[in-house]
Amino acid sequence: MRRWLPSGSDLSVRATLRRHQPMARQFQSFGTWPTTSFKSARAADAVDIGIWDTAFQDAVLVGFSPIRRQPAAQGDRVPDFWPPFPLLIPKDSTPMTISMYKASAPIFVQFLTSLSAVLDKAAAHAEAKKIDPAVLLNARLYPDMFPLARQVREATNHAASACGRVAGTDLPSFNNTEASIPDLKERIAKTIDFIKSLKPTQIDGAEDKEIMMKFTSGERKFTGQVFLLNFGLPNFFFHYTTAYDILRSCGVEVGKRDFMGAPVTLP
Repeated sequence: MRRWLPSGSDLSVRATLRRHQPMARQFQSFGTWPTTSFKSARAADAVDIGIWDTAFQDAVLVGFSPIRRQPAAQGDRVPDFWPPFPLLIPKDSTPMTISMYKASAPIFVQFLTSLSAVLDKAAAHAEAKKIDPAVLLNARLYPDMFPLARQVREATNHAASACGRVAGTDLPSFNNTEASIPDLKERIAKTIDFIKSLKPTQIDGAEDKEIMMKFTSGERKFTGQVFLLNFGLPNFFFHYTTAYDILRSCGVEVGKRDFMGAPVTLP
């Protein structure tokens, strides 16, 4: 028989968990247990008698910490098995919220900036290896895929479109004839400047805004949130990742740190 103590908690969690043994076995491999503070005697008593459904409704989950195993005190009636990983959310918990603006504009700016830096490394690689930069710009992962230059163009298109259409403003115009790395970097910089020009109030609150897009297969309606999170962001990362992979396959010395760049803070 053993008593399990959450590390960092003043409360000795003692309970008869017979009806939760299957769940306990299921989560046995996790090896973690939430540090818990109980706000009421009812919650503590519920844990003591094993009514976990009641206890965790009144419990405040502070965080997760490794389980510490200690010898059982005399009189403890605790089966010797791992306790269940709690799956219930406290009734008075506060959900985390994030605005549409913060979920998009700073992300696009961060990764567009890193894409520009990746292109700098591509230019340095071409110079060091005596490679015509046009070779890199026209490189593809597979014959039926877009080349590097087009991948970069599509990444900027989706970043500008995602923010601009949700904000309801005119999108920046591009000539789509970029034929050099500096040309592509200029396009990226223009996209960054456009996104930075947008105010949070233009994007926040547009979750249910109707956005109509025309494709070769026909028109499709989106809500603002779906367009931004389920269409714009995934498409942007698809094309940026493909551009990165093209350069990596060509021998350009870039890594995940180059891809990630540094987080940015916008107003």
